[in-house]
Amino acid sequence: MVAVDDCFALMAAPLLRTAAGLRDRAALELLYGAGLRVSELVGLNVEDLAKRLRARARKGSKERIVPLVRNARAAIDAYLSAGPSCVPGGPRSFSTGAAAG
Repeated sequence: MVAVDDCFALMAAPLLRTAAGLRDRAALELLYGAGLRVSELVGLNVEDLAKRLRARARKGSKERIVPLVRNARAAIDAYLSAGPSCVPGGPRSFSTGAAAG
């Protein structure tokens, strides 16, 4: 179990001066606030989320709709307003393109 103070510290960790930090904050807000699984998070298109009040999360062939809470919506909007994508030459996503190790 994670202590409440540790949760707050985790949410405050990303540097919001960088596009990567804004991406990380949006990812954390979605994982916590919408209850997304990591596999669902990396499959989301951020620009699609900007148009919706809900997210379509997929796990295999199953799909579920999860709410986008206010903090997640604000974090997504901040990330989108940052300018260029964190993934060079690729669509905005929560995947960094790096192989998990």
